[in-house]
Amino acid sequence: VTSIDPYTTTFRTSFGEIITVANYILSQKSILNHGRSVNPSLRCTLKLSMRTPPAEISKLCGALKQFGKVHKSDWTDIGLYFSAIQHDLGALVLDIWASSRYSYQDFNNLYSSRTQLYLFIHAYIHAANIHFAAPMQPVEIHNYPQGFDQPPSAPSSENHTPSLRFRSSARTSFSATTTNN
Repeated sequence: VTSIDPYTTTFRTSFGEIITVANYILSQKSILNHGRSVNPSLRCTLKLSMRTPPAEISKLCGALKQFGKVHKSDWTDIGLYFSAIQHDLGALVLDIWASSRYSYQDFNNLYSSRTQLYLFIHAYIHAANIHFAAPMQPVEIHNYPQGFDQPPSAPSSENHTPSLRFRSSARTSFSATTTNN
């Protein structure tokens, strides 16, 4: 908070932006005074595949605890809590609560240490060949799909219907058609 006036309050964000908010809006909100608050705990949620072997999950948890000990100048504690099982995603949800030694006002060190933690998590998960549950899978088609004997036709008139014909080794055939409206 940089100033409080009868009708507005002016804030400076952790990114240095100046924001002015009407006091009647603030009166309807919960306010956390970071100047009086204890140091922040940051949460990172991982949705691990339920196919991940339990031994690998135990090693991950041990590595995260060790990271907190090695970086004790940044973190007071690394708490690990399995918060949910999401059967529809095949996910075991791990919440990582990292308690920082930096105050909210020391955002440069706070964000820098958080970045190091995220990079460690990313590197460890890839090195251990642990998979996320239901990750986004990018799809790229560089050539015509195998089995298609022609590309979609370019529209030549308003009523043109592009189509693909699929060749199959069986005697059945597949046709995909789209319409332009």
